[in-house]
Amino acid sequence: MATLPTFLATLGYLFTGRITSWSDVKYSLLMGLDPKLPAQDRWTLALKEEKTAPISEDRPELVGVLYKIILRDKFGLRLDDVFYFSKDRKRIDTCLKKVSEELKSRTAAEFFDKWITNRNLDFLTGVEEEMEFPEG
Repeated sequence: MATLPTFLATLGYLFTGRITSWSDVKYSLLMGLDPKLPAQDRWTLALKEEKTAPISEDRPELVGVLYKIILRDKFGLRLDDVFYFSKDRKRIDTCLKKVSEELKSRTAAEFFDKWITNRNLDFLTGVEEEMEFPEG
């Protein structure tokens, strides 16, 4: 929601040439921050592992691990966002690698538009889980 201070900040960025696309306008109106700020200066990624309860009480060795990728706002303007979660470590590593590359190569407005507002995880469809079966 745009407020008067964020609107005035957006006008300032518009007149100084800092706004060059619609994603810059949206980001500036919602956050009131410079849209050309590097995304890695605004957000950071964290990996959290949670042990889940065993599937059955008869087999306590079937304790699963749930991995979560958390997107943290360094400025504290947004709550921590669970970006992606899975039990498959390979998918988590693939997603973590892709999103960290995007954080390093995009501005805050581009990252906000592509990965927070319009999140699309289609790049994970080709990643297959490796299953291990005990022999014998």
